[in-house]
Amino acid sequence: MKVKLELENVGGLRGNHSFEFETGRVNILEAPNAVGKSSIIRGLAAVLSAPFIGSLAESEAEILGLSPEALINVYEDEATVRLRMNGEIKELRIRRDGRLLKNPHGDNKFLFAGLLAREAKLMRNLLTGHDDFYWIVSIMSLADEFKKVSDIIERKLTEVSLKIEELKRRIEDQKQLREELTTLETEKRKLEKEYESLQEELSLISTEDPILMKFSKEIEQLRRREKEIKKSINGLMKTLEREEKNLREVQREYKEQKNKYEKLKEEIRHARWKLASISPDEIGELERVAHISKTRIETLREERTRYEVELNLYTSALQSMDESLEKVTCPLCMSGVIPIREIKERIEKLRKKISEVNLEIDKAMRTYDESLWKRDQIIKEMEDLKNKINSLENELKSEESDLHRLEGDLNTCKRVVENKEKELKTKYDELKLIQEKLVKKYKEKEDYEEKHGKKKEKLTDKLSEILKRTGEVEHRVQETKDKLSEISYEYIIDTSINIDHAIQIYETFRNELEATLEDLRKITDKERRGVAREFNRRIREILDKLGFKEFEEISLNEDTYKLQVYRQGGKYQPIASLSTSERSAIVAVLQIAMKMTYLPENPCFIIDAVALDFDENKVTRILNYLSKLAKERDWLIILTKLSEKESLAVHIYEPNA
Repeated sequence: MKVKLELENVGGLRGNHSFEFETGRVNILEAPNAVGKSSIIRGLAAVLSAPFIGSLAESEAEILGLSPEALINVYEDEATVRLRMNGEIKELRIRRDGRLLKNPHGDNKFLFAGLLAREAKLMRNLLTGHDDFYWIVSIMSLADEFKKVSDIIERKLTEVSLKIEELKRRIEDQKQLREELTTLETEKRKLEKEYESLQEELSLISTEDPILMKFSKEIEQLRRREKEIKKSINGLMKTLEREEKNLREVQREYKEQKNKYEKLKEEIRHARWKLASISPDEIGELERVAHISKTRIETLREERTRYEVELNLYTSALQSMDESLEKVTCPLCMSGVIPIREIKERIEKLRKKISEVNLEIDKAMRTYDESLWKRDQIIKEMEDLKNKINSLENELKSEESDLHRLEGDLNTCKRVVENKEKELKTKYDELKLIQEKLVKKYKEKEDYEEKHGKKKEKLTDKLSEILKRTGEVEHRVQETKDKLSEISYEYIIDTSINIDHAIQIYETFRNELEATLEDLRKITDKERRGVAREFNRRIREILDKLGFKEFEEISLNEDTYKLQVYRQGGKYQPIASLSTSERSAIVAVLQIAMKMTYLPENPCFIIDAVALDFDENKVTRILNYLSKLAKERDWLIILTKLSEKESLAVHIYEPNA
């Protein structure tokens, strides 16, 4: 099936250009440098992978030359890529400022699994000797998303566990307070009973003396009044207890709201301080280093291209020469003669130069990657802080409104409690006055009786002492009740709940969180291992079909996700000790395996011939295998190749027998 790629102002191709390819085949795109080969590949890669979401995808896109700055022609402000394939149209229109005018809804995974090129992440990893491929199972699975959820649950689990410990301590405190309250109430009842007994004893003193009868009558009236006042005090005490409980609840809410308000203010202050502490100079320095590295990369690539052109020229010349001759016409000047031995030596020197330049490019690419990653982290931190400050300030306004409302409620409750306390104080003052009168009457009566030989001094003194002790016990009872009320309830979702029930709720919640966390850990591990296992299966399958017999096994360790290479006989081979050509061959196998494992539904695969700079026999087997894959799956496979011809050409690769 024919595929049409339309480019407008992409890279070095200014204006409108269109190119046709064929699915089910390996399409070889041949052209010399500076004709537009890279622009075609970048346009195709961009329409298949944009928009780039997240710092990792953005950084990789920039390295591959897919950023707006690199993708759009230097003389234009907008570029368009349109891919017509399988009856569907994918279109990317992008402005230099990064705005998408037309979103192709591509897959970011294509950046990592759909490109076999020297600048691709897989190639960079292996050529620099790094064996850590954890990024594959992270990018190509949902494991990282599961990990974020697990972290949130772990934080909540810690909060709930601390709350349960706090509630259990409060239960112990509650038990101790109840014991104290029982002791005090028992003591109070004992004193009241003794007081009643003494009053009865005093009132039952009979006499026909009119003065004593008058004293007795007055004492009886005072006692009735005393009982009425005590009844009124009990009613007021219950009302006051309810109002004080309500006041404590409002005070608690106000305190929590105030703490929340102050905490928000502190968070805003800290965020502003943190934002102010980030120096723009640091970003500028990182961008300067990245720019220097990028310029260095471009210079080195141009140098490599010159060497490659010269190498192709010498190689082509050598293939067409009779090697039995000692000297031949110089392939550069076409006038003098040059020994064939010198041509071969020059070819070897050029290959060595190209390898050295490739190492320099890899080193500069790492510096470029690290600088941009650090810059993006700083910019992201600044944006996160700004967003956090805005969010916190909005939340602060809402909390401030709630705080003002609670202040009003608190003042109202305080006034109610103060009024009841004043009323209660008035009653206590009245009771005190009555009791003083009562004691005075008893004393007068006793004095009178003393003159007549009757002494009751000890009885009235004891009555006064009991009244004093009763008042002290009542005060301690109220204090204990207040403390008990304060710790006996827990608020959950704005609902007051008995502390025992609250512990049950929190423990049930904790059990659910622990079970969920364990399930998530199992799912995360299973997801990573599943991704690695399927990748390893594909690698084995490809190695078997390619017939790369020198490697017994190439796989990701399912525990560490490090790449393992074993030669025949089971001998382990560290990545760093492999030759450059062996690493390149392994990259080709891994890149094809990634494509088949993680991007099978996307029918496109792009290969830069520079990435196939290894044993010609292996390259042929890989191309034959890809040709078979393209036919079986109706894939569009494009291989870019440097050519000495002046124009760009597309032709179909014909597999060797």
